[in-house]
Amino acid sequence: MSTLGNRLRSTRMGKGMSLEQLSESTKISVTSLECIENNDFSDLPEIIIRGFLRSICQVLKLDEEKFLAEFSSLRASVGPAAPARRPSKPLAVKPKHGRLRLIVALIVFLALGSLLLLVVFKPATMRGAGYPLGAPSAPAAVENAPQR
Repeated sequence: MSTLGNRLRSTRMGKGMSLEQLSESTKISVTSLECIENNDFSDLPEIIIRGFLRSICQVLKLDEEKFLAEFSSLRASVGPAAPARRPSKPLAVKPKHGRLRLIVALIVFLALGSLLLLVVFKPATMRGAGYPLGAPSAPAAVENAPQR
């Protein structure tokens, strides 16, 4: 008799999917998928395993309720679930678009900084008359010019 994990593995392999591809589709770590395919449910709480089974069945186009019922009967035959413990190998979490967010934040920061510098140190041409502060205006300079 094939087990729950063996049937999931054979279906996955029959569809030509690797564990990495299934991991990418379901957002479940390869380590957790390996545990499920090996019927090693001791590292994860039951509610997490049920959610993982739903995701796997949706991707592999299997009957979710059938697999969840089989998992429940398997859990009932084993006895009460042991308290959840930490996996021996930490689950890898891939940052989503982390580098892109950093680049966007840097661009926004530089744009705001440039705008601030532009406002604080605005060039003489933006002050109105087109002459630096302290310099006499054009008509005053003409009036005060020495006569020849």
